[in-house]
Amino acid sequence: MDQRHPRRYQKQRKNRRQNRRPLLYAIGGLLFFLLTFLGLKAIGEATAPKAPIIVKGAPSLAVDQKKVDLGTIKLGETVSYKFTLTNVGDQPLKITEEPYTELIEGC
Repeated sequence: MDQRHPRRYQKQRKNRRQNRRPLLYAIGGLLFFLLTFLGLKAIGEATAPKAPIIVKGAPSLAVDQKKVDLGTIKLGETVSYKFTLTNVGDQPLKITEEPYTELIEGC
């Protein structure tokens, strides 16, 4: 049995591994740039205002509905309603106290 035989196979394996390196570097570089692009896009979307700015230089709170009519409700019956609060100012809005709501009884 010839001793060169295993060495020849070892050289072929080494050449195959070296031929794959540029491909692996290219794929790794593409993945890096793709992840960087997606990360920067997500940061940009997170910092973009979601509502149009109405008040400049201060925070301002806007409610989607000023009045809610729930109709006739029996005594002891529980009702709920959802509404949306939006900061329409260009400064951060901080709520430091419990929200105040006013219930007006109608006839």
